[in-house]
Amino acid sequence: MALADIEGQPRALEQLRAALSSGRIHHAYLFAGPPGAGKSRAARRFAQGANCERGVDGCGACDACRRIDHGSHPDVLSIGPTLADGTAARDGEIRVGQVRDLCAALQLAPLLARRKFAIVAAAERMNPQAQNALLKTLEEPPPDTTLVLVGDDAEKLLPTVRSRCLRVSFGPLPAEVIERRLVAEGLVPEDAKLRARLCRGDAGMARRLDEAALHRREELCAQLARIVAARGTGMSACAEALDLAERHATDRSRALAVLAETAWWLRDVIVVGAGADGTTAREDGGPLEPGETTTRGRGGSPTSPTSCLPAFVRDPIVNLDRLDDLRGAAARLSPAAALAAVAALGAAARAIEGNGAPRLQLEAAFLVLAGAA
Repeated sequence: MALADIEGQPRALEQLRAALSSGRIHHAYLFAGPPGAGKSRAARRFAQGANCERGVDGCGACDACRRIDHGSHPDVLSIGPTLADGTAARDGEIRVGQVRDLCAALQLAPLLARRKFAIVAAAERMNPQAQNALLKTLEEPPPDTTLVLVGDDAEKLLPTVRSRCLRVSFGPLPAEVIERRLVAEGLVPEDAKLRARLCRGDAGMARRLDEAALHRREELCAQLARIVAARGTGMSACAEALDLAERHATDRSRALAVLAETAWWLRDVIVVGAGADGTTAREDGGPLEPGETTTRGRGGSPTSPTSCLPAFVRDPIVNLDRLDDLRGAAARLSPAAALAAVAALGAAARAIEGNGAPRLQLEAAFLVLAGAA
């Protein structure tokens, strides 16, 4: 079944199935969530379900389902931040001409489908003129037509666009789902498990990680462990912090990436310090919802040491292969000191995004971690 192909998103799946089974399909949806969560796949599966020749969920095998899956159905249209020849637009935007052409095509009667679909990938990349061009179609949709806006950052869309769409929220994919997919694609289980944790719910990122990126991550984790190990013992921690800043201040994107990776490493330190072991607390292996406070821990035991912790603490450890370093850091770094360092990382990222000097901001953040600021 086509919709059954949507893994790790039970709430989104329930919402889409309810629309199909009731026959009350909205004229416009906003599929919002982090990168790699399966939003574009879900949009195609939703179109299959609405037009399947055999069943409500979409069989995946009939002519309509196969055409939609291959991107060749004349009544399931899509646009994204690409040019007419399929190459990426230099500015990464979806332009007003693309949207106008799409809206004009939606005015035509369907050739084969019961319901016409238009999927806008990376919808937040529509420039303001393109979003405004879409408004008339959102306000006065053609009959038997559904627009699906797919976005990683829905807040970048104009409020007038967001308010006219029914929101379907997607969360990060559970690590178990990504791990299973990677093993099915030929990766060895150990490598798949590590990549699934490191990608933090982004299946595409898990596939893109190469050996060079994994090696850089190992070096970063080792240097962070040295900084914490030397914290409060003299100048060695400061020297390590300044060296780390210098190595990663080559450009803004790298500086922002290392700040994010360091924040996740510190989050792992807090998790380990709280007594977690890197497993999820949900019996079904699914992700914990923000603020969820189930009292069942590993194995369903209500006496699990992590059962009363915030949900982010009970989620899987990201840097699972660095547990010894994480335990050592947790022994030396109090939760308050770790959170102060996380706050410094966030301040540095905001400053860099605001055109601050990467090296200066990295130095300031890592010196906090070293206990020198």
